[in-house]
Amino acid sequence: MNGAAVSGAVDLVFTPNPAVNVAQVYFWMPSYPTSYCSWWCGGWTQAVKVADGTWRFRWDTTNLLSGAYNTYASVYWIDELGAGHGRNTPAVTLTAKQATSPSISIRTMSP
Repeated sequence: MNGAAVSGAVDLVFTPNPAVNVAQVYFWMPSYPTSYCSWWCGGWTQAVKVADGTWRFRWDTTNLLSGAYNTYASVYWIDELGAGHGRNTPAVTLTAKQATSPSISIRTMSP
């Protein structure tokens, strides 16, 4: 999936090891392509655990600029002693491709 071209609504999926008691998963959702803003433009979005044990978030790319976006998951789990832990996954680059580019019309007026 790394480097995939995406458009519209895209499901981001984190699949944990079944032996690990994952408590929460958040995805970093960038607001702008990496070429505009490297890492601070975006926010965390909580994923939802589904019946098959995966954690999912639906990312709507419809209103995003075309370009490469880096995303990753931040995973929190509880060990067998009840202690909490957290770690980020490696980043995955997805390229948003819009079906059509917006058009701008500029008109000049003569005096």
